[in-house]
Amino acid sequence: MDGSLGSDDNLAWVLGRGYQLVAKGFSDKRAAAFARRVKQWTEVRADERWVAPSSIPLAFPVQMQTVVVHWHTQKGALRHALYITTNLKATPIEVVRSYGSRGAGEVDIQADH
Repeated sequence: MDGSLGSDDNLAWVLGRGYQLVAKGFSDKRAAAFARRVKQWTEVRADERWVAPSSIPLAFPVQMQTVVVHWHTQKGALRHALYITTNLKATPIEVVRSYGSRGAGEVDIQADH
């Protein structure tokens, strides 16, 4: 699920019905606050994108893993996001790659419009 659907209420609704997911959280401000607490980042792309497991658990109907991501935009601004998943065994890098693979599905959906 993309960030536009990643509100806590939407995620809780999906999770309450037994779905498994990987989603981008809705709040940029919350993501930035989580990022300030990260002590050590793992580089995903050299000098561009980093990830870390969140030290702050989010309250949902099932146990979730939250990954903090930060990256530089093309203009050099620093951005943050939270990726949330039911896959508790995935590494933070695997969570980012799983979220990134949603792009093919979005292209397919747009083609149907």
